[in-house]
Amino acid sequence: MKKVLMSALFFALAAFGMPALAQVPALTGFYVGGGIGLAEARSGCSTNWLPAGTTIGGCDNKDQGWKLYGGYQFTPHWGAEVGYHDFGRQRWGVAVGGAVQAIAERETTAWSLVGTGTFPVMPGLSLFGKLGLYNSDTDVRGGGFSAGGRSTDYTWGVGGRFDFTRNISMRIEWERFNNTGSNTTGTADFDMLSISAMFRF
Repeated sequence: MKKVLMSALFFALAAFGMPALAQVPALTGFYVGGGIGLAEARSGCSTNWLPAGTTIGGCDNKDQGWKLYGGYQFTPHWGAEVGYHDFGRQRWGVAVGGAVQAIAERETTAWSLVGTGTFPVMPGLSLFGKLGLYNSDTDVRGGGFSAGGRSTDYTWGVGGRFDFTRNISMRIEWERFNNTGSNTTGTADFDMLSISAMFRF
């Protein structure tokens, strides 16, 4: 997935050309966007919600995720953004006595509200960071058992934005969502590396 994102960045820059980027003015106002990426749950495979003695038999903690977002750029440097993230599904085997008996899975989604800080590197090219809060919903199931949990914690991220025209941009970014889930479902930090298209009104 990382190679796909970097290849998309290279070809997008080659297609539109840096001279075109250099003509884009400083941008403010409302925007919306959406994209896909690689979501990874760090320590997401858990047996908290299963009977005592259950163990983990292998863990696939990565999946394709997607997101939608919208915000307002108050100045070329400062803005605010609301986002919805779907981190896909993480799967692992659950076993009693060493034999894998079922496949468990975890699904997590999150709403976020963040402030953004943008540093224009050159006309049409900016670096940005974000910091704020999220509220997540986590469901786990497998082996005839299931559980759910919600959490609110902090999220942050960094990335780059490429403004091809006054209205159309592309973003590549990495984001961290800290401590999703609950004591019942087990908690996990989610990392998401994504590429997205953005439209400015």
